[in-house]
Amino acid sequence: MEDFRNEKSTFLIIKVPFRHGKSEIISDFLPEHFLGEFPDKDVMIVTYAADLAYGFSGFARDIVKNDEHFHELYPDIHIKHTMGGIQKWGIEGHTGKCIASGLTSGITGKGYALGILDDFCAGRQDAESQVIRDSTWNTVSNDFLSRRAPISITIILATPWHVDDVIGRIEQCINPKSDKYNPKFPPFQVVTLPAMDGDIMVHDYDTGELKRAQYKFLFPERFPPEWYEQQRATLGEYGTASLLQCNPQIRGGRMIKLNKIQYHDTIADFPKVMFTRLWDLAHTEKQTQKNDPDWTSGTLLAYTQRNGLWELWIKDVGRFREDAPQRDRMIRAVTDKDGQGVPIVIESSVDSKDAYKTMREILMGKRIVQPLQTGKDKVVRMSPVLPIFEAGNVHVLRSEWNYDWLRELNDFPSGSHDDQVDNISAGFMWYEANAGAVISTSPVAFS
Repeated sequence: MEDFRNEKSTFLIIKVPFRHGKSEIISDFLPEHFLGEFPDKDVMIVTYAADLAYGFSGFARDIVKNDEHFHELYPDIHIKHTMGGIQKWGIEGHTGKCIASGLTSGITGKGYALGILDDFCAGRQDAESQVIRDSTWNTVSNDFLSRRAPISITIILATPWHVDDVIGRIEQCINPKSDKYNPKFPPFQVVTLPAMDGDIMVHDYDTGELKRAQYKFLFPERFPPEWYEQQRATLGEYGTASLLQCNPQIRGGRMIKLNKIQYHDTIADFPKVMFTRLWDLAHTEKQTQKNDPDWTSGTLLAYTQRNGLWELWIKDVGRFREDAPQRDRMIRAVTDKDGQGVPIVIESSVDSKDAYKTMREILMGKRIVQPLQTGKDKVVRMSPVLPIFEAGNVHVLRSEWNYDWLRELNDFPSGSHDDQVDNISAGFMWYEANAGAVISTSPVAFS
């Protein structure tokens, strides 16, 4: 703000883990403070979802309207009566205003002296999509950054999701060692606050100096150490690098960690919980006529929770490539073997919209078939299951199907087949959606 007062533009990126107060510090409290100092300048608050931006704007507006401490600092700053909504409000007797907008709506035609982009990504599915990343980058670079005044403050604060997201691309543009380096690009300063084992510049109020301080956990006043450790275990290596450490990594091959799988020689080792048979049906002409036809696979599995962490138990995988009559007979045989107490779930997505109908016909009179909508990208679907493998919480019954199963998991997502992987990720979606099917196991019962 001192640079702004001295007619110098500044650009700041703040990378902070989720749930650590970035929005409270910047988006809630900075707009009204800026307008108190510069009541003839404009503020723009932008997020990936318009409702979030409206919430930040409304909070700031209410501070200006009602907070006694604010009026001690700025006694002459009041809300303009003719422009006082949360989407757009102004300062009485001045030209300054605050505008709130979603990233893809309402930006063009407006401008800012203070521009705040608070989170540009809605979640993992968007982060892993090249199409969405490209679209978001085009919106930020062409729409948001083009709205700034000749002298301005631009702040992007976010929890980074991907090496190629908006922050990742900006870091490439300002890095002299990158082949995408552009010396004319706005000179963003990047502040990174990892959740664990980090450091931060702290102001010493006795000496007036900035000193570097190291910390084990970023916000121990709010979150105990076990919260951080549980989040690390839940997110896995890939998610931890981005969402906790704010340093996204490139997702390499061999995505699924197989070295910690626990193998069991007897079914007696498995918990007495409800197991479900998840089916991925290869039945369309396109799937069965190609040189390396897809497989029909059905995995008998259960997800349980112990001390708040997921565990995956797999008893059996039935997998075959047969013509329709023989395939149908084999599905019925597997179903009979499982028994009446095992729910039958079939994926029903855009790519396999007739699978549910086909499976119902195969098991007519035998079982009720439950459809599961799975429209997400396969890698995104598998993301919440990866930490379960990394934590060593996957239990598998030794059997002849293990070899092909391991080979497919090892090759994912670059392998020629992913039907067994899809069973696993679909199973997680089903158990997560059907909380009553999830059993919390104690460390004593299954140690």
